[in-house]
Amino acid sequence: AAHEAEAAAGRLAAFADPTRLRIALVLAATSELCIGDTAGLLDLPVKLVSHHARYLAERGLATREREGKLIRYRLTDEARALLEAAFGRTLPVQVEVGHHHADARA
Repeated sequence: AAHEAEAAAGRLAAFADPTRLRIALVLAATSELCIGDTAGLLDLPVKLVSHHARYLAERGLATREREGKLIRYRLTDEARALLEAAFGRTLPVQVEVGHHHADARA
């Protein structure tokens, strides 16, 4: 029980950072995004978004799929459920976003 509580606290703490929360919300609204697209949507530096997206993935809140040098991120069902609980509402339905891949390496 203590281990489960510690693991859950770590996942919840990942959303305590406003930048990570913004990234998670963008991922929640899309099926998947590469770092360059996510950075463009949030008007943030690619390196910053890459760091925070990797942090979310390391805590099991996002999945990473490599395609050559491109890495696509997708929010996990657990992360979506945590966000919905935090906001007290269902998040928007996921939509497909066109990928332009500019500066998308992470």
